Amino acid sequence: MLIDNNRLSHWLAVGILIWLAYLAFLGLPIFHWGLNVSITKVVSFFCAAGLLQLAVTPWMFWARATPSDPNRRFGHLYGKIERGGTKDMADRLARFNRMFDAVSGGTARPYLLEHGCAPF
Repeated sequence: MLIDNNRLSHWLAVGILIWLAYLAFLGLPIFHWGLNVSITKVVSFFCAAGLLQLAVTPWMFWARATPSDPNRRFGHLYGKIERGGTKDMADRLARFNRMFDAVSGGTARPYLLEHGCAPF
């Protein structure tokens, strides 16, 4: 297989190749030649967008579902977070600590309590 879905380096390489293709097939013909936008602005935009994708890619890579851990998905993590509408700072901190503990799989509560957080 040419591209391995289980390697972060392949995810990053594909992201770079796609943004280079966008630049070559969309950025230059449409924005530079068609709309007369300066080449530095076009290249700067595509570089910034590509770098933003590269910054987010490791997070997406580690949060994806895998055969060994099929339940590791964004929706499952966000589904555990409770909504809060209170303006009391103590309630907000307690809700954040509960959310942090839920996302960590129950390992954060002892650590937080040992390091001075209020019981939650």
